[in-house]
Amino acid sequence: MSHNFDHVPWDSLIGEEGNRSLRQWTTRIMFSNVIKFIEGATIIYASFVVIIQSRDAIDLLKDFAALLVISQADNIMFNVASGGYLGEHLSTRANGLR
Repeated sequence: MSHNFDHVPWDSLIGEEGNRSLRQWTTRIMFSNVIKFIEGATIIYASFVVIIQSRDAIDLLKDFAALLVISQADNIMFNVASGGYLGEHLSTRANGLR
């Protein structure tokens, strides 16, 4: 069974309209999604370890709060950049992605 995904405008979505090479797709689409998958798997594993090692409910809540901050670090940095705290160039680029 052969799939043809020529109708999917992924090149224009990433701002590289007309550049539909395998290398472009691999570096801009596949790599970022693999990294997101690894991030999710790591958080699930860390959550499992935290649950197994917790002695009481207070320790469990404290550890999950720390895991939440770590897992949301990319969103926090994006919002910091969007707010202009990391310079005008990054602020412009982050606001252009919204």
